[in-house]
Amino acid sequence: MKRTLIISVALSLLSIFLLAQKTAPPLSTDTLARVGNSVITGRDLIERIELMPWEGKENPYQHDSSKIKALNSLVAERLLAIEGKHLNIGSDQQTELKIRSMEKMFVRDELFKREVKQKVTVSEPEMRDGLAKFAWQLHIAAIAVKSRSDGDSLLRMLNKNISLAKIITDIRPTFITAVETVQVNFGGLDTLFENEVYAIGKRKFSKPFVSSTYGWTVALIIDRGTNPVYEKMNSGDRRIRVDETIRMRKENIVARRFFAKIMSPQKAKTDSVLFFALAKQLRAIIVQDSTRHLNKGIFGVKSEDVDHLTILFGSDLQKVFVELNDRPLSFGEAIEAMRNLRIGFPSLDENSFVRAFNYHLRTIIESELMSREGYRQNLHYSEAVQRDVQSWSNYWISRYLLWRVNDSVTVSNDELLEGLRSSLSGIGNAYEVNVQEVLCDSLSTAMSVWDEYSRGTSLSDLVKRYSKRSEWKDDGGISKFIPLSKDPEITLRAFLADTGTIVGPVKICEGYSLFKVLGKRAIGAANMPPADSIQINIKNNLLGQKQARSTSAYVAYLAKYYTIDVRHKKLMQITIQPANMYTRRMIGFGGVITATPMLYPNWEWMKEFRETEKQLP
Repeated sequence: MKRTLIISVALSLLSIFLLAQKTAPPLSTDTLARVGNSVITGRDLIERIELMPWEGKENPYQHDSSKIKALNSLVAERLLAIEGKHLNIGSDQQTELKIRSMEKMFVRDELFKREVKQKVTVSEPEMRDGLAKFAWQLHIAAIAVKSRSDGDSLLRMLNKNISLAKIITDIRPTFITAVETVQVNFGGLDTLFENEVYAIGKRKFSKPFVSSTYGWTVALIIDRGTNPVYEKMNSGDRRIRVDETIRMRKENIVARRFFAKIMSPQKAKTDSVLFFALAKQLRAIIVQDSTRHLNKGIFGVKSEDVDHLTILFGSDLQKVFVELNDRPLSFGEAIEAMRNLRIGFPSLDENSFVRAFNYHLRTIIESELMSREGYRQNLHYSEAVQRDVQSWSNYWISRYLLWRVNDSVTVSNDELLEGLRSSLSGIGNAYEVNVQEVLCDSLSTAMSVWDEYSRGTSLSDLVKRYSKRSEWKDDGGISKFIPLSKDPEITLRAFLADTGTIVGPVKICEGYSLFKVLGKRAIGAANMPPADSIQINIKNNLLGQKQARSTSAYVAYLAKYYTIDVRHKKLMQITIQPANMYTRRMIGFGGVITATPMLYPNWEWMKEFRETEKQLP
C-alpha cells in the first residue's frame, strides 16, 4: 500500500534579499544590434559583462575591443537561440522543466518587488535615528537570566552600583545562565537586542528585555567608541548604508506577514515512495564525491546533481509528487526547484539526511506556492519576468545547439599526425619509441608480409626474410628506443598507436614500412607528462581549433540567413567598469542564481561574415 507523507506548510523564518521574417520594429536609440526580429540594447550588453567576468574588462585600454567582442558574442548567442528554437532544441522534458522552473523563480522575485519592496519606505526620522546608531560601536556584556523577575533582581543590584564581577564571583545568583561579551554595530541580525543596547544612551545598563539570541537579557555597556566603518565613509555613503539596513529589516517584516497570509490556508500531501527514492538517490550522488560537495561544513546540492536526478528519474518526472490545494506539484518540478534554492545537508548520515531533506521539501513547496500567487497576479506577463526568462532561455538553447555543432566535429588520424609534426620541435627530443619493423621495397611485398603475419608467422622471421633496413636487422628489426625527431614518419605513427599494435604499411622514402609498437617513454625529466597525455593534449587542441572554425562558419551562415544589423560605433557610448566580478542575485521569497548568464566568448565569426559580405555582388 502506498504510504502518504503529510507536510503542513508552515511559516518559515525567511531572510529575503534582492540584488540586486515580418517587418522589424523600429530601433530605439540605445539599440546596438538587430538580430532577425529581435534587438540587443546597451542595457543587454552592460548587464552581461558588468555583472560577470569578461575578457579585457579589467584593462581600460582594452575596453573598446572588449566591448566589440562582447557584442559579437551576444549577437552569436541570439542567432544560435533563434535557430535552436526552429530546430525544437529545448523542447525536451528536462529543458522545459529547467526553463519553467526559472520562470517560476522570476515570478516569485517580481512578487517580492511588488508586495514587499514597493511597500517599504524609510522616513527622515528613521534615517536620523539610524545614522545616530551607525556612528557608534558598543562593547556589551549580555547577561542572560531565567525570567523577567530575575532580570529585575539583577537590575536592582546594578542600580546599587554593585559591579558585575562582584555579582558573578561573590553573590553568584543562580538565575544568571550566561554572560557573553559582544560587539554591537548598527545592522546586526538581532534587531531587538541592538535597539535595546543603543537605547541605553548614557546609562550603563538596560532594563530586562527578550532577545532572540539570549532570551531574557540585561545588557551592560563595557565600552563605547566611534564605529570605524562609519568614520571611513562620506555622508552620502552613510545614508545609503543606513537606508539599505532599515529597508532590509522592514522588508523582512512585510515579507513574513505576506508569506504567512499566503501559507496559512495551505496543506500539502507528499508521495512518500517518491520522497524516499529521491532522498536515497540524492544522498548517493553526494556521497560519491562528498569532498566536492562540502563547503563550510555543509554538503550542498549542485546544478549538475539536478541534471543527474532528472535523467535518473526520467520516466517519473510527470508523476504527482505533492498534492496541493489547487493543482499538484509534479516530481520533475520538485527536482528542478532544487537547482536555485539553497539545499544543503550538515550530515550524510542516512536518517539525518532524510530529516534535512524533509525540511528542504517544505521549502520547495513554499517556493512553489509563492510562485503560484505570482502567476495568479499575472506577473509572468510582466516585462521584467519576460526579459529575464528570455535571456536565460536564449542562453540555454544557444549552448545546447553549440554543443550539438561541436559534437559533430572530429579529429582524424591524419590531422592528429599533422598536429604532431607541427609540435615536433617541442617534443621531438623529449619522447622516444621502440618498434620492430619490416621495411619492404614495394607495397605488394608489404601486403604479403602482412598476410603471413596474419597467418601466424613471427615478425622476427619476416624481418630476416624481407626487411631492407640493415641497421636494425641484426636486432630482429628492433629499433631500440629512438627519439621522435629521428625517422618521424615511423616514430610519430608509433607514438600515436597503442603499444603492441601493428602499424602499416606506411609509405616512407626508403619503401614501405610495417612495424609493431614495442614501447614509448619520456626522456630525462621525471615530471614530463606520459606519452598518452601529450597525444590527448594535441588532439584536444586540434579539436578545439576545428570546433572554433566550425562554430564561426555556422554563426556566419546564420547571420546571413536571419540578417543582422550590428552597430559597433554605438559602443563608444557604452562605459564599463574595469573590474571582473562574479555576481549572485538573491531572489525574493528564497532562491539564488547568477546575476546574468555567463556570456560565451564567440566573436571570431564576424571576420568570416564580413568576408562573405565583401564577396556579394
